[in-house]
Amino acid sequence: MSSSSSDISSLIASFDNEAGTYDTRLGTATRSVSDEIIDMLFPSLRRSTSGTQSHTLAAGVRSRAKVLDVACGTGSFSLTLVARCVDVASSAVESIFASDIAPGMVKLTSAAVRDRHQRDTPLLYGKAENGLSAGQSYAGDGPLLPRVSTAVCDGQDFTQLFPSSRVFDLIVNNFGIFFFPDVARGAAEMYRLLSDDPAAAAVATCWRYMGSWPIFLEIQRRIAPKRPIEGRTLQKWKDGTILEATLKDAGFAHVVLEQTKVVQWAYGITALSRSIVELLRGQVALTWTPEEMDADRLARVTEEILKEKKDDYLVEIDGDKGGSEDMKIGYELIAWIAIARKNIP
Repeated sequence: MSSSSSDISSLIASFDNEAGTYDTRLGTATRSVSDEIIDMLFPSLRRSTSGTQSHTLAAGVRSRAKVLDVACGTGSFSLTLVARCVDVASSAVESIFASDIAPGMVKLTSAAVRDRHQRDTPLLYGKAENGLSAGQSYAGDGPLLPRVSTAVCDGQDFTQLFPSSRVFDLIVNNFGIFFFPDVARGAAEMYRLLSDDPAAAAVATCWRYMGSWPIFLEIQRRIAPKRPIEGRTLQKWKDGTILEATLKDAGFAHVVLEQTKVVQWAYGITALSRSIVELLRGQVALTWTPEEMDADRLARVTEEILKEKKDDYLVEIDGDKGGSEDMKIGYELIAWIAIARKNIP
């Protein structure tokens, strides 16, 4: 399917509107998946606690890797990767290019990268540098701080920024590919930009299971039983073979499909309820009335549901299911992680 200008405009508007609340809605879950990807592909950055997910550790990408973060959102993967390099003083990553089609997302990523850089540069090298604006980059003073660049760009087409092929050692599309108007085109662009090095890898993720969905249905039953919840895209992509086939059709010869369990959490039921409401409102914005969409009402009903059915919907974190507002509580998600290579390493 080719992408029209109206498809792209709608996508940009949607994610610009959601940029400020994205981390609240799914931030802890997507960061956990980022951690798993890094454990799988960067042996020198692997956490001592990794391996609990029982996935097969993939062959690592080359040292001093050049990384492309496609549909970067608020920078979850890029920032996690920078933090892991700093934490163990590793030179595993030379550079990261983070891009998103939504200017609001890139603005937030750029600000977060700037803040991270201002903290890390004195820590590693004893001095600070100027910050980062959207479309600019910073260069670390030494080999331990990756160079990070940001830009507004359609993840389906990088030809203006990168006309040459085989540029990157690792390309990551973390929960973005299924939003592309033309998924095949986006996957083909990942293939074009990936190095021919057998160790080079392209990674794409999608949700197999979202623990928010049964909560959505209970909210719907109580507030808007005759109104639909738009979830066709997420329901389609919960079949991991679709992700696998998309990458193979783009030309990747070797695709490994893994799954990992993560938790979207907040401190206490009230904060978690607000997080769920923000996620739900994005699914029903076009079909529910303003009264049904009222955030305060939705939050009250959601909090009631979580208190009534916490054993059904919530998972324990630090031994707590919501007994205290200063303790972590959350719901489970399961992610598909597809690792694709042009050649078998």
